[in-house]
Amino acid sequence: MIQPPNILTIAGSGSMYDFTGAPAPWMDYQAEIKQVSFTGTVSNVGAYAFRNLPNLTNVTFSAAVKTIGAGAFEGCGRV
Repeated sequence: MIQPPNILTIAGSGSMYDFTGAPAPWMDYQAEIKQVSFTGTVSNVGAYAFRNLPNLTNVTFSAAVKTIGAGAFEGCGRV
């Protein structure tokens, strides 16, 4: 869900999906997303989940995040 001011919140539990063959559902908003915030008990960031978010400048991880998948933040702004 994208919340003002342009924060994408990733909530839930367990592992995120790897986006190796399909775009992430938030890619329609890729130019708008400036921050990503992990809440809940999400344990890993999916591969290529946030690639090509040109305005992404801040990521906040919960303590539950243990791994970051390949290319998860490839082509992003100043993360």
